[in-house]
Amino acid sequence: MKRFLTEDRLSIVLLSLVISSLLFLSSCSGVTPTTYTITATAGEGGSISPSGVITLTEGDSYTFTITPDTCYYIGNLLIDGSPVLPASGFTDYTFPDIHEDHTIQVNFYSTGTGVHNISTGTAYTTIQAAINAALDGDTIIVCPGTYYENIILHDKNITLQSTDPLNPSTVEATIIRATTSDSVVKFTGGDNSTLQGFKITNGNPRYYGGGIYVAGSMPTIMNNIIVSNRASYGGGIYAGYYSSPDIQNNTITSNEADYSGGGICVVMSSATIKNNTITDNDATGHGGGIYVAADSNIFPANPRLPGWGTGRENIPIVVMTTLIPAEGIEYTVAGNKFLGNEHGSPLDYTEGAHVYFR
Repeated sequence: MKRFLTEDRLSIVLLSLVISSLLFLSSCSGVTPTTYTITATAGEGGSISPSGVITLTEGDSYTFTITPDTCYYIGNLLIDGSPVLPASGFTDYTFPDIHEDHTIQVNFYSTGTGVHNISTGTAYTTIQAAINAALDGDTIIVCPGTYYENIILHDKNITLQSTDPLNPSTVEATIIRATTSDSVVKFTGGDNSTLQGFKITNGNPRYYGGGIYVAGSMPTIMNNIIVSNRASYGGGIYAGYYSSPDIQNNTITSNEADYSGGGICVVMSSATIKNNTITDNDATGHGGGIYVAADSNIFPANPRLPGWGTGRENIPIVVMTTLIPAEGIEYTVAGNKFLGNEHGSPLDYTEGAHVYFR
């Protein structure tokens, strides 16, 4: 009888030791919890946050935020490779009580043409409607597409741009095409706006500024393609009536002027003209590339950089005073590249064809 009691007591002691050990091990920091991963990816046109591989502990829940870019919307959502139908207008997705590995992939679709004031969150069908409703400081983004409009920015201080002004493909695909015999874009009444990232074409006013007309304003015009426009003065851009535009990093090509300034015409104004490509523009009068009236100036100036000159001698010279014809010769002044501009009647690559100071 005593032997059985001793064995029972020993069993109880051993059982207690086992339970104590298990309790100790369960509370010990050396125990590794079970973990799982979620791999998050997003297609072109938006983002998912966070992205990549996220490691989580079993039983956790986790939320991903989905953000489409301007001109895109959330197309479909794949969870573990299978499409799901979350609530309309969703911007996030939550995995509850995680007990296995997962993947989440979101794809975005283009909205097509459209104009968005990203400062107010308002969408428009035309550029002019967005301009009219904008307040100073607003930014308007235009989706790729062709917009058949002649637009006016009057006494505004806004930014009007494509989705990616630094991407040549985006600029080429975001087109403002004139539909009436007028300038494609006008800046008037002290406008101080920025225009960037567009292809501006088909302007044909009677007198001034086929592509862009600037009157009494101070706009920034940059990263645009200004092509195939026509006017009497300033086939590509006309700056007049005491304007001071900042014209930089544009391609100004294949524009025509019946009189002066096939690419750019500056009259009664001072313009900053830097780092543009000015090619194959024609003027029946003077300055196939740029025409500068005697009452005007272009910058950098005071003094002008070598090559701007003060008269019509604006084709580079080599040995002694021999002029290199404009035809087939590219040269750079203030970062502007000139090539193939013509002036005169008949058109020719003569002195002053690239830049003509009156």
